[in-house]
Amino acid sequence: MIGADRVGTIARVPTLRNDPRDDLVAIEYHDRDTAERTAREFDVPHACTTADQVLDLGGLDAAVVRSTPHLHYPQAKAALERVLHILVEKPMTFTVEQVQTLVELAAQQDRQLIIGCTFHITNHAAEAQGLIRDSELGQIK
Repeated sequence: MIGADRVGTIARVPTLRNDPRDDLVAIEYHDRDTAERTAREFDVPHACTTADQVLDLGGLDAAVVRSTPHLHYPQAKAALERVLHILVEKPMTFTVEQVQTLVELAAQQDRQLIIGCTFHITNHAAEAQGLIRDSELGQIK
């Protein structure tokens, strides 16, 4: 995981740690102490302070990019260039050209490129879905 901030440790890290199909091997955060504390807390073998440290580990199948948005494009591109599947948080990039580059690179590498958005699983989103489903809000346009 590239960019294991507070939200990442609430939403993504526990999900990855608790899914038997996943093997979370590295946490990246720009602050060494935070990276090491988070890695210890979630029993992750590698605490890194740069995306390249994570991507250079070797043997990876995929990467989660949830750093600050201005880093999403270069980090996702670097991961795709290493032939990894990518889950990148929203916003994926800031320009259409960057999106096209990532989509084309993922297709060339036969890799999955997924945009993550966890808000649909929050309590307030579930409540809103229930209100809509039960027609309690009237006609939605």
